[in-house]
Amino acid sequence: MGLIRHVVCAVSGGVDSSVAALLLKRRGYNVTGVFMKNWDSLDESGVCSTERDCEDAYKVCEILDIPFHQVSYVKEYWHDVFSNLLKEYEKGRTPNSDILCNKHIKFNHFHKYAIHTLG
Repeated sequence: MGLIRHVVCAVSGGVDSSVAALLLKRRGYNVTGVFMKNWDSLDESGVCSTERDCEDAYKVCEILDIPFHQVSYVKEYWHDVFSNLLKEYEKGRTPNSDILCNKHIKFNHFHKYAIHTLG
């Protein structure tokens, strides 16, 4: 089996994913950045909007000179993660939505996109 030279890196526009993409590129990998939209901005009222995050992720990829893609998992996140969070709150429990996001969104939908669409 040969070495994997192409890496798809989830980019949020934040420090962690930006540095990860940079380090991968410096080590000689062909890096592609992908921003996952998991929340509908129409549901947002805060300062940190999905559109702003996406712009930041795009700028990071532009500066690093790597391809940028955006995928939407708004419906999947709502059904597989957020609705479960609400059900658990109703039962008086404090769920960890990050675990469900990792399981359903990152390691399922995003992984399939990376493999089947971006190779």
